[in-house]
Amino acid sequence: MSLLPACIALARGTRPSGLEAFFTVLLFASFVIALLPGDERFLLAKDALITSGVGLWFLASLRWADRPLAYQFAKPMVEGRLGWPGDWEGLWEREPWFRQMWRTSSILWAIGTMLDAVARVLMAYRLPADSVPGLNLAMYVATLVLLNIVTTIVYVRAGVLGRRRVSVD
Repeated sequence: MSLLPACIALARGTRPSGLEAFFTVLLFASFVIALLPGDERFLLAKDALITSGVGLWFLASLRWADRPLAYQFAKPMVEGRLGWPGDWEGLWEREPWFRQMWRTSSILWAIGTMLDAVARVLMAYRLPADSVPGLNLAMYVATLVLLNIVTTIVYVRAGVLGRRRVSVD
């Protein structure tokens, strides 16, 4: 959904839920942040506002959402596919290890995206300005790869991808 359809849907009283709400807020935040004035260094650091907001959303989902954000992202992509079990809702209701695995994953994504934001600010204010835009892209790739590796380890240790289930504590 792009910004214009999101605005129209909200004006009509349609409330987004779950991932729709996340992406709608992300679209609005990106638009507003793009309008913020500032010097060259501030403009280079603006991506940190988005990544820190994503980290806060991961944390907030642990308290105020029905399911942690990591669960919401993963479910439509891998439930019942690629070695993942089906019936995630049933697992969520019955299995404490399954709930803990997604909470742990969301905490890791929150920490990772917050550290990413700090690194972006440091890059913007410490490195030569002409090197920062390229490094910002590299930072997105590195953050996503690293967080996917770390959380995959959590999933494997929890046993969700194999026959053996161990504690994720």
